[in-house]
Amino acid sequence: SLENGVVRVPTGFKEAFDQMREATVQKWLDLVLQNFDNHGLGAAITVLENIDGFVQQSKIKEVQCSFGDTSSFLQHFIRGLGGRDLKISSDEDTFTNTEALFLPEAVDLFPMPQQNFTLYKLTAVHLWAQTWYGTWQHHILEAFKNKYDSPNHIEIFNRLECIRLDSCIARDFPGLSKELQEFQLQDSESMELWRTWKVNSTKLQNVDATAFDSLEMIEEFSDADLPPLQSYQGEMYLDRIRQTFYSRVEQE
Repeated sequence: SLENGVVRVPTGFKEAFDQMREATVQKWLDLVLQNFDNHGLGAAITVLENIDGFVQQSKIKEVQCSFGDTSSFLQHFIRGLGGRDLKISSDEDTFTNTEALFLPEAVDLFPMPQQNFTLYKLTAVHLWAQTWYGTWQHHILEAFKNKYDSPNHIEIFNRLECIRLDSCIARDFPGLSKELQEFQLQDSESMELWRTWKVNSTKLQNVDATAFDSLEMIEEFSDADLPPLQSYQGEMYLDRIRQTFYSRVEQE
């Protein structure tokens, strides 16, 4: 801050500097000078005083994986898994409408860039699995319109399908399955909830299980506590899926 014409160094300044690499310090100094040149001393002092915020933002940028960094790789990777050619786009929500996979603009959940890159890949794989292993079919969509019309029903279905799809991936792509297991939620409460759901849905882990089996089990889990979505799971948006699904059916 500025007192009697003297710039006072903010408390915690040394600690913030200790957390920054040399290149990050240079970026911070450049930002200070840029604000001084363009907006004057007051703006430069504001940047100086917000060094902790700059450090936090720098840490996020250093570990995060962005859509721009991964989209080209993911497009080729998903194409190599099989099935229809799916578009890959960024969105505020993570989901598939059966024609495209919508992924977040950036992932910074983990402290290492490679971990966040892998999570990006696994999220795309799990959305692709919905299209490859038959999550969305005419009779499924009709059942949600005519019978399972509560918002809670699609939330239950999403968890049950996760169990089924994880089992499908384990059979066909054991390497990807191992990565999925590594990125499953690790806190004890979430692990116990998912364990309980898996124990009570062993039918979904059979080789001949289909999305219709997940649908038929919704009522059995209507009073069960919902486990949080796995880190690689997306949401399910029936309105977006119906629009795209039936449009494609008409064209075909």
